[in-house]
Amino acid sequence: SSSCRTTGAASTAAPAERSRASSVISGSSKATTATEWSAGVAGGESVPSARDCDAAVTAMVQKTESGMREGLRLLGLPSNPLHFVPGTELRLCGHDIRVSVNKMIAHWLEEEKSAFYDVLQRLRQILQKSTQEAGAGTDMGELMSLRASLVAERQALAEKLRRLDR
Repeated sequence: SSSCRTTGAASTAAPAERSRASSVISGSSKATTATEWSAGVAGGESVPSARDCDAAVTAMVQKTESGMREGLRLLGLPSNPLHFVPGTELRLCGHDIRVSVNKMIAHWLEEEKSAFYDVLQRLRQILQKSTQEAGAGTDMGELMSLRASLVAERQALAEKLRRLDR
């Protein structure tokens, strides 16, 4: 069984490019759980509207955890479990999606809608598969063990970065 995590960073788009995205952000900030998301996708959930995509990109380029969660939610993706370090790491449901999210944002800002939706669809397929696998036989002990190993990995990486900075 695997659980759903991802690492990545929001776009590094210039302020002028960011202004092309709408500032309309939905009032709902409820996080979508992996289970709710999987049920929605399995139930034939459609692609998000252009307005939702615009608002999602606007939220994600803020480079805040709440903005990233909101952007993921607006795109119909799960927003938990999320590990987000702006400019460095974006992990969702165990998957490093930083590069994919950056590509999606760039495609949207360049008005390459087809490419944007292609990347979104690939992300949905990856996350849906891991969500289904995680739901089959994952118990709390396994999740806690996985969490502990990830914390240890994060601490080891942080120590390596500190050594590099010296």
